[in-house]
Amino acid sequence: MEKESDKWLLVAERSQLGLVAGRVECVTSVGERESDIYAAWDRIPEVQTHLLVRACRDRRLQGITTMLYEPLSQQSNKW
Repeated sequence: MEKESDKWLLVAERSQLGLVAGRVECVTSVGERESDIYAAWDRIPEVQTHLLVRACRDRRLQGITTMLYEPLSQQSNKW
């Protein structure tokens, strides 16, 4: 590993071995704020591979000009 954050990419890539072997239909990689890196968003998400991250950066949402924190701030905290 070159960077400490590379461990998140390595874990996500290894979890996809279940897809290759046909043992699972979908993989969801779950990460902490430390895993909120561009490389993860660029390489991991696919139809059968999802990425769930506790975000630390206000990122642009796919297909729209809104940033992530704006719609989240408008949600009620009733849960």
